[in-house]
Amino acid sequence: MLPGGIGTSETSRVFISFVHEEQDVAEAVQRFIEEVLGVKAFVSCDKWAIFAGDQWLERIKEALKRAKVVVLMLSSDSVARPWVNFEAGAAWLQEAAIIPVCFKNLKLDDLPKPYSGLQAVDLTHVDGQYYLITSIAHHLGTIVPPVISMPQDAYRTLQKSLTPVNQSDSKK
Repeated sequence: MLPGGIGTSETSRVFISFVHEEQDVAEAVQRFIEEVLGVKAFVSCDKWAIFAGDQWLERIKEALKRAKVVVLMLSSDSVARPWVNFEAGAAWLQEAAIIPVCFKNLKLDDLPKPYSGLQAVDLTHVDGQYYLITSIAHHLGTIVPPVISMPQDAYRTLQKSLTPVNQSDSKK
Protein backbone atom coordinates (compact mmCIF):
# COMPACT_ATOMS: atom_id res chain seq x y z
CA MET A 1 0.00 0.00 0.00
CA LEU A 2 1.25 3.47 -0.81
CA PRO A 3 1.76 6.05 1.95
CA GLY A 4 -1.53 7.45 3.14
CA GLY A 5 -3.39 4.76 1.21
CA ILE A 6 -4.62 5.01 -2.35
CA GLY A 7 -7.92 6.78 -2.59
CA THR A 8 -7.83 8.24 0.90
CA SER A 9 -10.42 10.84 -0.07
CA GLU A 10 -12.67 8.05 -1.40
CA THR A 11 -12.91 6.33 1.98
CA SER A 12 -12.31 9.14 4.46
CA ARG A 13 -15.11 9.99 6.82
CA VAL A 14 -12.90 12.47 8.67
CA PHE A 15 -11.84 15.72 6.99
CA ILE A 16 -9.12 17.91 8.51
CA SER A 17 -9.31 21.61 7.66
CA PHE A 18 -6.15 23.69 8.10
CA VAL A 19 -4.12 26.53 6.64
CA HIS A 20 -0.99 25.78 4.63
CA GLU A 21 1.37 27.33 7.18
CA GLU A 22 0.18 24.81 9.79
CA GLN A 23 0.39 21.76 7.54
CA ASP A 24 2.83 19.91 9.83
CA VAL A 25 0.37 19.89 12.72
CA ALA A 26 -2.51 18.86 10.44
CA GLU A 27 -0.47 15.93 9.12
CA ALA A 28 0.43 14.91 12.68
CA VAL A 29 -3.26 14.98 13.63
CA GLN A 30 -4.06 12.89 10.53
CA ARG A 31 -1.48 10.26 11.52
CA PHE A 32 -2.74 10.33 15.13
CA ILE A 33 -6.37 9.74 14.11
CA GLU A 34 -5.45 7.02 11.63
CA GLU A 35 -3.14 5.19 14.05
CA VAL A 36 -5.39 5.35 17.10
CA LEU A 37 -8.81 4.87 15.48
CA GLY A 38 -7.82 3.02 12.33
CA VAL A 39 -9.92 5.31 10.11
CA LYS A 40 -8.73 7.36 7.17
CA ALA A 41 -8.55 11.12 7.58
CA PHE A 42 -8.43 13.44 4.57
CA VAL A 43 -5.95 16.31 4.42
CA SER A 44 -5.55 18.22 1.17
CA CYS A 45 -1.74 18.10 1.36
CA ASP A 46 -1.75 14.28 1.20
CA LYS A 47 -0.48 13.49 -2.30
CA TRP A 48 -2.19 10.09 -2.10
CA ALA A 49 -5.57 11.78 -1.62
CA ILE A 50 -5.27 14.23 -4.51
CA PHE A 51 -3.35 12.90 -7.48
CA ALA A 52 -1.50 14.75 -10.22
CA GLY A 53 -4.02 15.83 -12.81
CA ASP A 54 -6.97 15.85 -10.38
CA GLN A 55 -9.12 18.94 -10.07
CA TRP A 56 -7.96 20.06 -6.62
CA LEU A 57 -11.14 21.90 -5.60
CA GLU A 58 -13.35 19.03 -6.82
CA ARG A 59 -11.42 16.50 -4.70
CA ILE A 60 -11.78 18.72 -1.64
CA LYS A 61 -15.50 19.13 -2.35
CA GLU A 62 -15.92 15.35 -2.71
CA ALA A 63 -14.06 14.71 0.55
CA LEU A 64 -16.21 17.26 2.38
CA LYS A 65 -19.37 15.61 1.02
CA ARG A 66 -18.27 12.21 2.36
CA ALA A 67 -17.11 13.50 5.74
CA LYS A 68 -19.13 12.67 8.82
CA VAL A 69 -16.64 14.61 10.95
CA VAL A 70 -14.74 17.79 10.08
CA VAL A 71 -11.81 18.65 12.34
CA LEU A 72 -11.05 22.38 12.19
CA MET A 73 -7.44 23.11 13.10
CA LEU A 74 -7.76 26.54 14.71
CA SER A 75 -5.00 28.86 15.84
CA SER A 76 -5.22 32.64 16.17
CA ASP A 77 -3.73 32.73 12.65
CA SER A 78 -6.13 30.29 10.99
CA VAL A 79 -9.42 31.13 12.72
CA ALA A 80 -9.86 34.28 10.66
CA ARG A 81 -8.69 32.80 7.36
CA PRO A 82 -11.33 32.50 4.64
CA TRP A 83 -10.51 28.95 3.58
CA VAL A 84 -10.99 27.34 7.00
CA ASN A 85 -14.25 29.23 7.43
CA PHE A 86 -15.34 28.20 3.91
CA GLU A 87 -14.74 24.52 4.70
CA ALA A 88 -16.51 24.87 8.05
CA GLY A 89 -19.53 26.35 6.28
CA ALA A 90 -19.56 23.48 3.79
CA ALA A 91 -19.42 20.98 6.67
CA TRP A 92 -22.29 22.75 8.41
CA LEU A 93 -24.45 22.56 5.28
CA GLN A 94 -23.60 18.84 4.94
CA GLU A 95 -24.63 18.38 8.60
CA ALA A 96 -21.26 16.88 9.45
CA ALA A 97 -20.05 17.03 13.04
CA ILE A 98 -17.70 20.02 13.30
CA ILE A 99 -14.97 19.77 15.93
CA PRO A 100 -13.00 22.98 16.53
CA VAL A 101 -9.49 22.02 17.65
CA CYS A 102 -7.54 24.79 19.37
CA PHE A 103 -3.76 24.70 19.31
CA LYS A 104 -0.79 27.00 19.12
CA ASN A 105 -1.91 30.34 20.56
CA LEU A 106 -5.70 29.95 20.52
CA LYS A 107 -7.44 29.00 23.76
CA LEU A 108 -10.94 27.57 24.08
CA ASP A 109 -12.17 30.76 25.77
CA ASP A 110 -10.94 32.81 22.80
CA LEU A 111 -12.94 30.98 20.11
CA PRO A 112 -15.05 33.47 18.15
CA LYS A 113 -18.65 32.82 17.14
CA PRO A 114 -19.89 30.56 15.59
CA TYR A 115 -17.11 28.21 16.79
CA SER A 116 -17.65 29.13 20.44
CA GLY A 117 -21.10 27.57 20.18
CA LEU A 118 -19.55 24.15 19.45
CA GLN A 119 -17.89 21.85 21.95
CA ALA A 120 -14.20 22.31 21.19
CA VAL A 121 -10.93 20.53 21.96
CA ASP A 122 -7.65 21.90 23.35
CA LEU A 123 -5.04 19.86 21.52
CA THR A 124 -2.14 21.07 23.65
CA HIS A 125 -3.02 18.68 26.50
CA VAL A 126 -3.03 14.87 26.39
CA ASP A 127 -6.57 14.77 27.79
CA GLY A 128 -7.63 17.02 24.89
CA GLN A 129 -6.00 14.62 22.45
CA TYR A 130 -7.92 11.69 23.93
CA TYR A 131 -11.09 13.80 23.91
CA LEU A 132 -10.57 14.44 20.19
CA ILE A 133 -10.30 10.69 19.54
CA THR A 134 -13.36 9.85 21.65
CA SER A 135 -15.38 12.61 19.98
CA ILE A 136 -14.49 11.43 16.47
CA ALA A 137 -15.29 7.83 17.42
CA HIS A 138 -18.63 8.93 18.87
CA HIS A 139 -19.64 10.74 15.67
CA LEU A 140 -18.51 7.83 13.50
CA GLY A 141 -20.29 5.31 15.69
CA THR A 142 -17.08 3.35 16.30
CA ILE A 143 -15.62 1.88 19.45
CA VAL A 144 -13.34 4.11 21.48
CA PRO A 145 -10.11 2.38 22.48
CA PRO A 146 -9.48 2.48 26.24
CA VAL A 147 -6.68 4.81 27.30
CA ILE A 148 -4.50 1.91 28.44
CA SER A 149 -4.58 0.21 25.03
CA MET A 150 -4.08 3.41 23.04
CA PRO A 151 -0.80 3.55 21.11
CA GLN A 152 1.42 5.67 23.35
CA ASP A 153 3.74 6.36 20.41
CA ALA A 154 0.85 8.12 18.66
CA TYR A 155 0.45 10.48 21.60
CA ARG A 156 4.19 11.15 21.84
CA THR A 157 4.44 11.85 18.11
CA LEU A 158 1.52 14.26 18.18
CA GLN A 159 2.86 16.01 21.29
CA LYS A 160 6.27 16.34 19.62
CA SER A 161 4.69 17.98 16.56
CA LEU A 162 3.00 20.53 18.81
CA THR A 163 6.11 21.39 20.85
CA PRO A 164 7.85 23.66 18.26
CA VAL A 165 4.55 25.46 17.64
CA ASN A 166 3.94 26.08 21.34
CA GLN A 167 7.57 27.10 21.96
CA SER A 168 7.44 29.69 19.15
CA ASP A 169 4.35 31.21 20.79
CA SER A 170 6.14 31.63 24.11
CA LYS A 171 8.90 33.66 22.40
CA LYS A 172 6.41 36.29 21.20
